[in-house]
Amino acid sequence: MDLNSFKSRCLTGIFAANKESPELTTLFDEFVKFFGTLSGVDTQFDMNDWSSVHTEYGVAISPVQAAKCSQELLRSLIFMQGVKAAIEDKQQEGLSEVHILYAGTGPYATLLLPLLALHPNLPVRATLIDIHPENIAAVKKLIDAFDVEHRIERLVCCDALKWQDEEKCSFDIVISETMTALLKREPQVWIFKHLFPYLKEDGILIPESIALSAMLNRKGEQIHVGEFFNLQKSSVQKLSRGDDTLLRGELIIPDSHQPGDGFKLQTDIIVYGHYVLGENECSLNIPFTIPCEATNLSAGAIVKYEYTNYESPEFVFNFPSSPRFVQDNHLAPIDEQGKLGLVGIKSAFQHSQLIKYGKNVAMPENIWLCQQALCEACDISLQDWLSQLYQSATLEVFEAWLIEQESRLQDSLFINELNSKLLLNYKSE
Repeated sequence: MDLNSFKSRCLTGIFAANKESPELTTLFDEFVKFFGTLSGVDTQFDMNDWSSVHTEYGVAISPVQAAKCSQELLRSLIFMQGVKAAIEDKQQEGLSEVHILYAGTGPYATLLLPLLALHPNLPVRATLIDIHPENIAAVKKLIDAFDVEHRIERLVCCDALKWQDEEKCSFDIVISETMTALLKREPQVWIFKHLFPYLKEDGILIPESIALSAMLNRKGEQIHVGEFFNLQKSSVQKLSRGDDTLLRGELIIPDSHQPGDGFKLQTDIIVYGHYVLGENECSLNIPFTIPCEATNLSAGAIVKYEYTNYESPEFVFNFPSSPRFVQDNHLAPIDEQGKLGLVGIKSAFQHSQLIKYGKNVAMPENIWLCQQALCEACDISLQDWLSQLYQSATLEVFEAWLIEQESRLQDSLFINELNSKLLLNYKSE
């Protein structure tokens, strides 16, 4: 296929396609093959012959790995079309020339160069950065082949995290797609933080939003726990100013939690406007579920998290440890009390939690009878009692609920009289 045929058939087809287009596979097969031939970096090369670079803030994947990313159909399609839409919107604002900074181009500069190849007169001036000399050499071959040198301001081989613009330029669009799902391993967060000062006040970051959220995952249902991070213009601005508080926090497990729920982590990406990538549409959106056995979650439990700033960054979650009575598989005696000072409820609460953690522990008859007597004394239905026991994250939460149901439990005299009756009738020998 000659250059003109490639542009008219393949590139025109890609920018006209949508996610459901039946010809996507054919189009991107042609794209990768053509760009691989022109650039000298073929996706068929052995990845072991090409090295990744481990930077201070994450891994810069090898040229062959980067080339293979272009084979992800929806990922490439949505990013390419999103960049095109962002440039068009900037043109609509009346800009005579759209200044673009593109960090982490890989060997094909996939998010921009195909558009310039198709529209060489597009009013764009681009600065392209990559850490791999092989990528820079490959991109230079493509620029020459498509005759778009006049659209390239600079082609720079350096670590984007160390790049300093001596010319003090500011850019209308900053592009970087140096990420994996859940913003692990690669330096997307830190590249955006470092380059943000070069973005104009009304400039566009691409992708616009990388939202990370947690869900409770059970068969046929997902319960939203919360969004714990979103890499977008406002958060990048805070990071650029030295405010990293948004890189740590806590999530509260909702009351709807059930035993067996997994803890699912999800990545949703807005490239630009309505150009979005959702669950399982590409490798960047693969969800990750931590099984219930590894989390020890319960309703009301607090899960702390932090983005660790090591050579392979990732969000680390601090799940609650299972209580000692769960680890020991052992119930407190009926006369052992909590803060409320009421007998019977600590052992009843522990039994409910053991069941929640999947322990097959029979309830002693005296504790069962004691619960029934407590329900009668406090005028609480046994169903409500058992449900609240099961849902409460701690004994203190259950005790607070009891006081709401029966105000006399704030009276020590009432509790002492109740304790005497319960121990007389239900304390085992």
